[in-house]
Amino acid sequence: TALQIFDVNVFGTLRVTKKFLPMLKKSKGRMIVVTSPFGHVTMPMGVPYCMTKYALVSMVDGLRRECKGKGVDFVNIEPIAYKTAITTNLGAQAETQPELQQQSPEVVADFSVKEVQRWLDMPSQLYELISRDDVNEVVDQMVLAIRETYPKTRYISKFRLGGILYYGAAVFPTELADLAIGLGMRTLPFVSRILRTHAGKRE
Repeated sequence: TALQIFDVNVFGTLRVTKKFLPMLKKSKGRMIVVTSPFGHVTMPMGVPYCMTKYALVSMVDGLRRECKGKGVDFVNIEPIAYKTAITTNLGAQAETQPELQQQSPEVVADFSVKEVQRWLDMPSQLYELISRDDVNEVVDQMVLAIRETYPKTRYISKFRLGGILYYGAAVFPTELADLAIGLGMRTLPFVSRILRTHAGKRE
């Protein structure tokens, strides 16, 4: 549920940060927080998750400014679409159907079965298109964030299409971002089928 996601992603991170902050001040240390590009752009079928990432980005920015001159650095790491356990059940009926059934009949009636299935398919199709395999790219950015004498406020892992999609949508005017995301949602199944067909031929 949204509350569980917030408890882990936001309040869990905040609890750890508060616990170690006195130690970091004494040692002139550095807090490295892993957030997400979803802290800058909200995608359909991921609203609660994106909300938590916005909150984390805001937390890191706020604490960095509040602790300026106190001997503690706050650094934001933003991995872009890597294949991890979190992507295993994207769009799984078993994960989403109970949540849907808890909604009021009026809400459920607004969406056809076909629409719901399209929304469920979209996250896995998107990750199939943009995800990367080598998580060491993220580790490399973490090492930089720890070792550099004057760290950047934000480190972004290597990206191509994924970064263009995420950060492009974040800086576009809202109306243009809505248009681009809507167009992407409509064309995503077609692009996904082409990629699967191409991958099958290579095998």
